[in-house]
Amino acid sequence: MNPIIPLADPLPQPAPAWLLWALLQLTFFLHLLAMNVVLGGSILALHWRASRRADGAEHRAEITRVFAKALPVAIAAAVTLGVAPLLFVQVLYGRLFLTSSVLMAWWWLAVVPLVILAYYGAYALAFRGAALGSWTSRLATAIAVLFAAVAFLYTSNVTRSLRPESFVDAHRADASGLSLNLGDPTLWPRYLHMLLGAVAVAALAVAVLGMLRRARAPELAAWAMRRGTVVFGVATALNIFVGMWFLLAQPRGVLVGLVGGDAWAMTLLAVGILLGIATGGFALLALGAKDPVRATKAQVGILLPTLAVMVLLRDQVRQLVLRRAGFEHPSWVEPQWGPVVVFLALLIGGIVTIAWMARALARGKATGGGGVAALLAVALVAGGAGGSARAADDPRVETALSEARVAAQELAALLKGLLMEELAKEGFEGAISVCAKVAQERTAEYRETFKNDIRRVSLRRRNPANEPDAYERAVLEEFDRLPVEKRPKAEHWEVVSQDGQESLRYLKPLVANALCLTCHGTPETIPPDVATALAEHYPDDRGT
Repeated sequence: MNPIIPLADPLPQPAPAWLLWALLQLTFFLHLLAMNVVLGGSILALHWRASRRADGAEHRAEITRVFAKALPVAIAAAVTLGVAPLLFVQVLYGRLFLTSSVLMAWWWLAVVPLVILAYYGAYALAFRGAALGSWTSRLATAIAVLFAAVAFLYTSNVTRSLRPESFVDAHRADASGLSLNLGDPTLWPRYLHMLLGAVAVAALAVAVLGMLRRARAPELAAWAMRRGTVVFGVATALNIFVGMWFLLAQPRGVLVGLVGGDAWAMTLLAVGILLGIATGGFALLALGAKDPVRATKAQVGILLPTLAVMVLLRDQVRQLVLRRAGFEHPSWVEPQWGPVVVFLALLIGGIVTIAWMARALARGKATGGGGVAALLAVALVAGGAGGSARAADDPRVETALSEARVAAQELAALLKGLLMEELAKEGFEGAISVCAKVAQERTAEYRETFKNDIRRVSLRRRNPANEPDAYERAVLEEFDRLPVEKRPKAEHWEVVSQDGQESLRYLKPLVANALCLTCHGTPETIPPDVATALAEHYPDDRGT
């Protein structure tokens, strides 16, 4: 027994060491999946927000909106799934982990408020992002920085806990609880390995999102699967080199055990390297695949065992390090099978619940109504629009209003993307056919997805289906009376009662720009070929 390592607590372990070890690997693997989506997704979304490339701009905006909406759930899943492995680490390696935590006490205690700040920021981004304006990007940056900081503090703690021989010197150098393990040669490669792995997993999650949305939004799906595959492949390739740096940074005794002294460690290392190379190769092949859905499934199929091997390989590094340090598990075991069974049952239930939530978010389906039906009408007014609002003090209204705003924002972005894509391919004549048919189909799909009455209306409608009712007409006339500069951010919502049933009515303007006036301008400014196409598709046209 190494005298530097604190003595074990005089308490029996609640289960055999092998079972605690197996549960640690399982729960850490699950936490790793959720944590990678949060950390890597925050970095990836921030990159796409800052991108100024015209190619795929609408799709990038849609993906970042979906991520913002899913981020609070992903954070909750990462935190929830992170509790169990942390507890198992405390049971198995608490003497080391507690000591390293004390040495960086103030930094370690800061993890909780940092995560809470990021959590509140994620909620603001999800439910108030559209109203934040230029602050949206700043908030997204703050969230990514906070999670990257938490990941660094975690890495510093873990690497210190694997160096018990450094405990005394670290305490003598700084006993204030502010000591970080900056001098450890494994710190930076391990941290960078974590960041790149997180980006790779988040990118593949984007590809999976595209696969799940291919029926609703084929253009977005194709972009998401291809772009997610590209980022996944690049991050994985870079991580192979960082992984080699991480390996070579290990102490000589550990390195010898990995490459020639321990059969199980050698096997894990060899399989890990092969899977890493195969994962990058699969991503490269997927770029030219004729069936992107099958390619995405294949990448997921090889990523999961790769992550599992990485988890086991890191554990093997820990075993080799602690074996050299003289660390031994307590031999006193008094199994408590009742709590173990309850834990396993709750773990399975939690996994199923989180999987269901993730699937619902990925497919874009509404998951609850709260008792107030959200009646949404998105106003399309050539020339501009504005709005007003009247509130009701009821938490159900906030839920319904959030659904309405999300539906309006997503539908507007989707239709604009379809329109711009068709303009680039077929010109204004093709765009007219999109407005006449495809836009109505997409609106109907959103109506089915959100389980609410969603449509577009206008005082100067083209399609009779977009004729406003008396309530909508009055609101649209209010929009028209607003100053031009106030129209883009305007909205109107109100709780109304009809036949004893309450509902929320919401209208959000889509403001026309110069490009819109090619079809919605005066008869003198509309090109003849466009006018002919309009007359063909809209015999009762009132939108000129």
